[in-house]
Amino acid sequence: MAADVVNLNLVIDLRDRRLPSGRTLHLVDVENLMGGPRAGLMSVADALDDYDVAVGVQPGDHMVIAGHPLVAYRAGLARPGRCVRAAHGHDGADKALLRDAAVADLARRYDRVVIGSGDGIFADHVVQLRAAGLPVVVVSRPRSLSFALRLATGGAVIYLPDLPRLTA
Repeated sequence: MAADVVNLNLVIDLRDRRLPSGRTLHLVDVENLMGGPRAGLMSVADALDDYDVAVGVQPGDHMVIAGHPLVAYRAGLARPGRCVRAAHGHDGADKALLRDAAVADLARRYDRVVIGSGDGIFADHVVQLRAAGLPVVVVSRPRSLSFALRLATGGAVIYLPDLPRLTA
């Protein structure tokens, strides 16, 4: 039992102290925030504007935006200078965002992570980030937030206004 207490009290500070305090990583699945690929390319900038306002993105923050190549292109035009990943296929944007998000690396470089998506694929990653001591917030439309991801955040969710249902 005493060994367990010692292990629980050991805090390994993975954060690189040369980085500015308060640095945030934003992982944004723009298609999820715009309500899906059928929302139209004009809604890319609107979805990113909604996200920026809800979260309060700061100048020193690092943002990675992912989506289908056409959506990613529009995101790059809407947010010049941001890292944009083009991805194909089922969960393509999610997988592109997770590919560069190793927990130990993020814990060294950032003070918090904000995930702009409601997709359940992020749930395990959120649990790992929180276990590493990183606060995680999820930004999602109410209809897009998976139950597993909501549970993984421990309630740290910012809801964007829901979008009208898309038709055919």
